[in-house]
Amino acid sequence: MSTPVPRRRRRGPGLVRVAGPSMEPTLRDGDLALVWWGGSAAPGRLVVFTHPVEGVLTVKRVARPDPDDPSRWWVERDNAHVGSDSWSFGSIAGDAVLGRVLTRLPRSPRAG
Repeated sequence: MSTPVPRRRRRGPGLVRVAGPSMEPTLRDGDLALVWWGGSAAPGRLVVFTHPVEGVLTVKRVARPDPDDPSRWWVERDNAHVGSDSWSFGSIAGDAVLGRVLTRLPRSPRAG
C-alpha cells in the first residue's frame, strides 16, 4: 500500500491505493479500494493493517483465527507467487486490523 499509516484510528469510509501484486487477481497494483476504517476481521474478508515488519499499510485476506491464539488472525495473499503474508510474518493481533476492504473502485478510462 502506498497510503501512509494513520497516526490515530479512523472511523468510517476511506480510500487506499494498492501497491504491488500480492492480492491479484482480486486487487491489482494501482487500484483504489474503498475501506471501512474500524471494520473488523472475519474469515474471507480483506483487511487493512500495518505490516508487522515493513510498517506500511497492507491488505490481505483473513484466512482463520490463529489456532494457538484465537485473539490473533492468520492472513494470506491471493497471489500464491508474490508477496508476504502470515506464512512469513506470523499471525496479526485482532486489534491490529485498521479497516475492512469493501470493494475495488473501477479504474477510470485513460485518455489517449
